Amino acid sequence: MRKLETGLSLDLEGSSQNGQVADMSVALIASETRTFDRKAQDDFAFFSADRNPIHLDAVQARRTQAGQPVVHGMHTVLWALDVIARNQALRPVTQLKVEFQKLIYVGDQVTLEIISQNDAGIRLELSVDGLLVTSLKLTFGEARLEIDRMGCTPAVHEHSWPSEPRELSFEQMGQASGWLSFARSVGPLANFFPAAAAALGASRVAALACMSRQVGMVCPGLHSIFSGFTVNLASQSDAMFFEVTSVDERFRLIEQSVEGGGWSGTIESFARHPPVLQPRVKHLAQFVRTNEFQQASALIIGGSRGLGELTAKLIAAGAGAVTITYAVGRADALEIQRQIRDWGGLCEVIPYDATQPAENQLHSLKRAPASLYYFATPPIARRKTNLYAPSVLNDFLRVYADGFHDLVQWLLRAPGARLSAFYPSSIAVKERPAEMTEYAMAKAAGEVLCKDLARFRKGLRVVVERLPRMLTDLTATVVPVETADPLDVMLPIVRRVETAD
Repeated sequence: MRKLETGLSLDLEGSSQNGQVADMSVALIASETRTFDRKAQDDFAFFSADRNPIHLDAVQARRTQAGQPVVHGMHTVLWALDVIARNQALRPVTQLKVEFQKLIYVGDQVTLEIISQNDAGIRLELSVDGLLVTSLKLTFGEARLEIDRMGCTPAVHEHSWPSEPRELSFEQMGQASGWLSFARSVGPLANFFPAAAAALGASRVAALACMSRQVGMVCPGLHSIFSGFTVNLASQSDAMFFEVTSVDERFRLIEQSVEGGGWSGTIESFARHPPVLQPRVKHLAQFVRTNEFQQASALIIGGSRGLGELTAKLIAAGAGAVTITYAVGRADALEIQRQIRDWGGLCEVIPYDATQPAENQLHSLKRAPASLYYFATPPIARRKTNLYAPSVLNDFLRVYADGFHDLVQWLLRAPGARLSAFYPSSIAVKERPAEMTEYAMAKAAGEVLCKDLARFRKGLRVVVERLPRMLTDLTATVVPVETADPLDVMLPIVRRVETAD
């Protein structure tokens, strides 16, 4: 009997039948958990030198479909290997296969479970809140090392690492290949995962960390998602050769072979869509009439990117004044302000958190808004184990219902105040996409709220529109989907909001 750190007993030997170790798929008894906090994130980024901003930069991560920083997938793999190696004597591992199925966010508590084990190998699963996020399979056997193409002394090869993640075209990805040295010396990384290093070899642990940087910094690079890998045991060395073998632009899938560092096999990853850039004011000016919005004084919540940014630029292009808010993207908001002011427009920038009381945040407004555009949104993509999660619904309602109501009440606090507001609902209310039940429910609740506010709140006019799917940072997917043109959708809405009844 052996024990994981939880202190629960787990019979990792199984029951013997004819000299074979019985399958343990039903005999799962214990698990181990770990929270991957920001310190752990920074530590692994240092050792692996995988500094892709989706892992470390909250502002840049919000411009991906993840919406917030995610844990390096290879960090969780090395942790899992270290736990298993620390708690039992592993038989020789000849193959390691990993599938990254869901993103793990910084701050998540990850649970490691042994699903099955026998003479042939061991299967592990990592989950968050009961939802499978990563699967691992270790195959056991005789240690017949494959000979990789490292050949002689690795020092004869040119090794290079980029200091910043590369941003490659698909054509460049298809031709990518090269030698990669480990970012750090083997010793410190082996000390970070000592049991795994002892069981597999220090170079192999370093090589797995090297694969993380290969995907996140080299190819696909900046806009990457690590999907999985299958590697076989090979002779240990201190560098790795990679070569892209397949690029599928339809699904943005990149396959590449890797050899070196004690492994030989394949890596699969996806190339995410880059952040969606909105047109500049000069371009948008050709679609609006001269001085069309010169009477406008608009407050745009969530105006530092996406549809909020587009709306601000449209109003400015028509000679209107705008105040845009940001929650975390201050630099993005200031860049939009610069573009608008360079055009000759009027733009102010203030911070605003839609989950906090409006009265504590809007005293710095320089202009009393006559119109409001409410683009505040939390991350839309959520992990769930069930069809419906009350906590997820509450998160959405805090922004889409509570936040909107509180803001409108504050803006109309003065006697005789008037306000024309836009509330963006979603076609999801009608179409009910999979795994978006709470989002659709919250948007539907927002629609009801807007109708009743407009009926009973004097001086308030609300335009509600169920927006179609448009290509934005939060909706971009690796699988191609049909999307509407944001300009075609938003310009008629702005005209409705800014035209008095």
